Amino acid sequence: MKKEFVVFGLIMSIFLIGIVSAGSCGDDDRIMKLYQSTNSHGALWNDATYTYDICYSDIFGVVYAGDLPTVHDCDGSNKIIGLYSASNSHAQNPLLDTYPIDVCYGDLDCELEAGFPSGPCDNGGESVLRIKDHSNSHISDASDLIYGKRICCKSSGGIPPIIPPTGNAYWADMQGNAIISAEIGDTVLMIYENMAGGDYDFEVYEKDDISFDDEIRTVSETFDFGAHLAAKWEITQEDWEKDLFGDPEFIFKVDIEESGELDVPADSYGNFPPTTELIKPVAETNYIIKQGQSTTNPVSFEQKSYDEDDDLKVIWEFGDRDTEEILGCLSGVNCNTTHEYSSAGTKNIVLKVQEMSERTLTTIPKDSLRIYVYAQGLNAYVVMDKTINSRVVEIDATQTHVSDCDYLQTTCEGKYSGCYEVVDDIEPTESLWCYDLALRVDGIDANPNLFLDWTADGEPITPVQIGNEMKYRKIFDAPGDYIINLNVQYKL
Repeated sequence: MKKEFVVFGLIMSIFLIGIVSAGSCGDDDRIMKLYQSTNSHGALWNDATYTYDICYSDIFGVVYAGDLPTVHDCDGSNKIIGLYSASNSHAQNPLLDTYPIDVCYGDLDCELEAGFPSGPCDNGGESVLRIKDHSNSHISDASDLIYGKRICCKSSGGIPPIIPPTGNAYWADMQGNAIISAEIGDTVLMIYENMAGGDYDFEVYEKDDISFDDEIRTVSETFDFGAHLAAKWEITQEDWEKDLFGDPEFIFKVDIEESGELDVPADSYGNFPPTTELIKPVAETNYIIKQGQSTTNPVSFEQKSYDEDDDLKVIWEFGDRDTEEILGCLSGVNCNTTHEYSSAGTKNIVLKVQEMSERTLTTIPKDSLRIYVYAQGLNAYVVMDKTINSRVVEIDATQTHVSDCDYLQTTCEGKYSGCYEVVDDIEPTESLWCYDLALRVDGIDANPNLFLDWTADGEPITPVQIGNEMKYRKIFDAPGDYIINLNVQYKL
């Protein structure tokens, strides 16, 4: 007898490399590194594996103005915390000295406050880190209120950020903030104030105080940036080398206006990493393929992405193998979109963002959530949640289920007791009535027609099954990308 199967599957990626967000900076600004923002091991500022940075400028709101070549040297008074080893280390209260490695920075003067402190630091400084115990402790950044001890540090070495002059024409970063300096490889904006809709070329020059200004390039492609007219310029090494003296200062001309100078120092190749946030759809919402239709109503996808020194490309992964790439998200292009679903099941939405200059990033910033699409008949919902505790990862698939759905309540209740209504998030008047077929009851496989197939990085694995729970636990040896697969098969 021929057996037929309906096969449903989900690939779940476990990203153990910390996604860069607030907490990423250059070497001179970096105090130390953590594995992740909370409940973490620590490492020195120059560690090659940890990716979550504790940054001076994030904490104090200014750039450190002391001696940068020696900013990480210890002088006996600038210790922040003690480490047992240079990487993958537990931490110690800075007042103790039994751990061999000190984390130091600039002119910081630090004290420990215990008793779950909140509000301003007692010493008038800023909260830099939190620790759980006085010694042999995990570490969190300053935002974690779960750990009851915080390291508060004072500094007099910062300088207020320079507020550049602006006129009718001025340089700006990709967020529209006026600037007077940039780095090779950066993308910057040229702003013509209150001239949105205008038709003008932007001409970039290298300022020459002795003879004529050297023409670098003309940018004719413009866009509206709020009320202003804007053009963008990627500062290439070739552009920089057009100055024969190796110390270029750039201006641009538009219409009858001339900008101030933009300083681009030699050998400056820093990169501000992008961030992204998935705004819509809302996580865990439901969408229905209506009776007589082959797809859902259009689902709205909205994002908020940020970068200071590059334009961005957004990549939408809709969870049904369809993707969409949109370029120019910071230069007038709407990178939001819509998508219609033609199949039922769990849809894992992933939003990725990349810099259009294609500069190398340690990680690709991303955000994700899941939604559920329902249709009449059998629908499988592979639901996998992850919990990361340092190197220990737990995958929980207990909520995975198969639903039998119908547009009519009476039809569902004619077959099952305990039907429930699923309402469409876009059109609340549309609904289905569904019943979940049990996977396990009291720890025993309840439905002989259901089969679960797990793999980890392509190798078969067996989940831990306790009662009705279905979980998989693993200790990972190193940061990286790891893929857990769960396929659900239902025999008709």
